[in-house]
Amino acid sequence: AREARDYGTTLIKEKAGSAGIKVPAMKPDTKAIIFFEFSFTPENMEELVMGLEEILIKNHTSSESSWAGMDRAELAKMKTVRHFVPETVNYRAKEGTIFRGPQDWNRHGSS
Repeated sequence: AREARDYGTTLIKEKAGSAGIKVPAMKPDTKAIIFFEFSFTPENMEELVMGLEEILIKNHTSSESSWAGMDRAELAKMKTVRHFVPETVNYRAKEGTIFRGPQDWNRHGSS
């Protein structure tokens, strides 16, 4: 059985692997996945990327531990993985192992 605190990332990694997709940013200790997309032009790309890097650093991560894509093939892989998230949440909710927050600390054990 999976540990209740794997946050669903294990299932997402497994689904991505089954689809032949390697998510380079997902390490064994990954606890969260945040998807975002933005439009850019060649003129504002550097400014947007630097702003994003500042946000990542403030949240104890960096672009080194992220996955970015600009070509159609990489964007298609990212879209496929993005769709695994609601599937995983639904599975975890049905399984009863989704960790919703402080109300579940006693149920899953706090550390």
